[in-house]
Amino acid sequence: MKSLCGAWLNGLGLQDIDSALLLTEIIHLPAAIRCREVSLPGGPLLTLQRETRPARVLLRFAAHEEEPVRRGQLLERAAAWALQGGRLTVSDRPGQALRVRCTELPEHSTLHWTKEMTLAFEGRPYPLWRDVRPQAAEMTGRSGSAEVWVPGCGVSPVSVTLQAKERLTAVRLAAGDSFIELSGLALAKGERLWLGEAEETGLFEIRRGQTGGSLLTKRTPPSSDALCLPAGRRGSLSYSADAAADVLFEVWGVHP
Repeated sequence: MKSLCGAWLNGLGLQDIDSALLLTEIIHLPAAIRCREVSLPGGPLLTLQRETRPARVLLRFAAHEEEPVRRGQLLERAAAWALQGGRLTVSDRPGQALRVRCTELPEHSTLHWTKEMTLAFEGRPYPLWRDVRPQAAEMTGRSGSAEVWVPGCGVSPVSVTLQAKERLTAVRLAAGDSFIELSGLALAKGERLWLGEAEETGLFEIRRGQTGGSLLTKRTPPSSDALCLPAGRRGSLSYSADAAADVLFEVWGVHP
């Protein structure tokens, strides 16, 4: 028999662990954002509370093995696969990935060995599905600008990789109405800077390269909290610097 669908964690499929594990159904519970708002008399509408329920995914599967010991071993392997967490991709959402943690493991029954079981995941730390491949724009020199179509829904995060072509101390990066200004960088020729939301933590970071030391203290006070663009339309990207650089903007479409 063959699985009816596919689910992969960090590139390894549940259905690929053993031929006796058959994935039968993928159930999606979309993310939801709830806001509580109040209108002040003669004043603006204020958001008092914002709550995001992460996207959830339920994997229904069967273990076609009657022998109790062998069946227990299969379920232990399925549980170990689920508990590692990481990047989840599924066959019915091509081109998208969700960073997940496991929230439910199946019960082990030796009596009802044909019964289907469920593995449950939720999006953590980032609650929404994200495109596996971003929309990209490359620029070079001391300044540049471009427009890209922003896929998905809501607000899409933007990341930037900059490589100095000569000593660089200041740069301004903009995406739509958001911008980040950095000063006092002292980037040497060939050195890289990366900023964006880290997939592992969901936090906005500015680093030397993608894994080097933090440069968050180089951000000027007027700067935005992060770079982002509204989805479903074309968005503008631009930069200017006090020295020449190669700059790559990447816009990550998000989905509930």
